[in-house]
Amino acid sequence: MKEFEIFTLVLSGVAILISAAALWSSVSATRKANKANREVIATQHAQTEFQIREGIQARSEQLQKLALEATKIPKSDTESMQLLAAALRSAQENFLNAYDVACASYRDGKIDKIRFKKSYQLEIHQLVTDPSFHDFLFPEATSGFKAMLAVHDEWESAVILTSG
Repeated sequence: MKEFEIFTLVLSGVAILISAAALWSSVSATRKANKANREVIATQHAQTEFQIREGIQARSEQLQKLALEATKIPKSDTESMQLLAAALRSAQENFLNAYDVACASYRDGKIDKIRFKKSYQLEIHQLVTDPSFHDFLFPEATSGFKAMLAVHDEWESAVILTSG
């Protein structure tokens, strides 16, 4: 073998080693970046879930406060009762809207779907089947809470499929 051939083989070997090292470095960096990305997504999900819970809690407290006020107004005070009824209806709508926004986030994949279902399945079922919210939710075609109804229907059909 000539010196030139040996030099070419050595140089090729070094190039292969450098390429392998670059590949390993690239794979390692990609893994680290993917892990960091998953952590960022998990943090974003947690923040969104926290905001959802706070929004629902605030609307719930508002609704409870108005219901308590209703017990303090004499039934003979029709004007105050009418104003309170309008405020109560608005609070109910805001309360349902908080759940609808949460369900829209669920449907868009902005939150952890498994955790959301565990946390909210019973609450949403109770709201959808509660007669005091029926006029807001139905008929479904004209409802302003389509995301919540869609999520409820999705979960209910899954229950029927697994139990049937």
